[in-house]
Amino acid sequence: MAPPPTTVVDASSQLVLAAQAVLRAIAARSSGSPDADWTAFLEADLRGLASKDGALAEMLGGSFGWNDGQFADRPDLERLRYSLPVFIRRPEPTAGGVDDRAEFERRVTKFINKVSPRNAQQAAEEFSRSGMWCEGREREWRLYAFASLMLRSFARLARYRPAKGNMFNDSILSTQVSAVCALLECTPGLPGAIDLWVMHLLGCQPLWSSQRLTMCSVHAQLEQKSESLGLLPNFLLRRVLGFLYPETEPVLLEVARLLPPHAESTEVAIILGHLLWSCSPRLWEAWCPMSFIIIDTLLSAGPTEVHHAGIILFAACGRLSREPIEGAAAQAAALGRQLEAIAKPMVHAHGFIRHRIASAVEMAAGMDEEKRSQQT
Repeated sequence: MAPPPTTVVDASSQLVLAAQAVLRAIAARSSGSPDADWTAFLEADLRGLASKDGALAEMLGGSFGWNDGQFADRPDLERLRYSLPVFIRRPEPTAGGVDDRAEFERRVTKFINKVSPRNAQQAAEEFSRSGMWCEGREREWRLYAFASLMLRSFARLARYRPAKGNMFNDSILSTQVSAVCALLECTPGLPGAIDLWVMHLLGCQPLWSSQRLTMCSVHAQLEQKSESLGLLPNFLLRRVLGFLYPETEPVLLEVARLLPPHAESTEVAIILGHLLWSCSPRLWEAWCPMSFIIIDTLLSAGPTEVHHAGIILFAACGRLSREPIEGAAAQAAALGRQLEAIAKPMVHAHGFIRHRIASAVEMAAGMDEEKRSQQT
């Protein structure tokens, strides 16, 4: 008979009991138990075990700040679990390179599918400082990979949408959006990666090509006169263009080949609507003007994109009615009038498309009336 795996042979009864204690702490944390409570219970479980097993006490003291029967700070439960060589020992994530991308994908999927509003803040902080995000170009890859996996997960739920009625009230995605927002706020660069994915999937970049060419032409003319925009050096002009009309990054296309989001443009418009409707106030202040830029860009394409523009405008106006932003109501009303003018000839559009456009126009008109009432 073949010998059992060394991880099982080396696992003492104290390590088995320690692993069970960690699993109980993970379950308590996931159910919403306060940090102080599950930490105290875990310390009580480990205190007796560590006194009988010197190797366990050494591991806890060396890696997790264990001293005099307690942790110096709240322990990272996932890392603690993987440090116990019981039955199956997962390798700890490495802090760089591409070898652990599969582990990163697993952690992202688990976070998106399992996190809830009750434990979102704590899970987000742990994931953000887990060392899984790396640095440099690999960090860029992982930011775009998270955004792609998030959009893929959200798109599956976005397909279950009503043809009529308010698809954002009691949103099927509200729980996931509120949970993910906690991670977006503590992980630099992640909101920007989502922004660029949304713009890419809605086809904004091709619609911006004429504006980019116009700015380059104007810059070249004014450069000869050494005035206005022509005073900017080329590298600053590129940064301005990247801010106003961002192009699709090569790393995004690389991620798209390996981890495609599998989200159609209508689903992406609905996902953006859910993000606008349910995101945190801090993200709302950033995403509201971005949504107006996207709506204006889509409307510049004519009738082909009015459906998607209407979905996003309806969500933006709905959030504005609850949480106003200075100057945004006037922009929303102007976009509503533009949407109405472009959509008017679309008499043969599907009923639910006409319904969504009409709802957006009506909501935007409400923004205009609200502005007039405030002025009077």
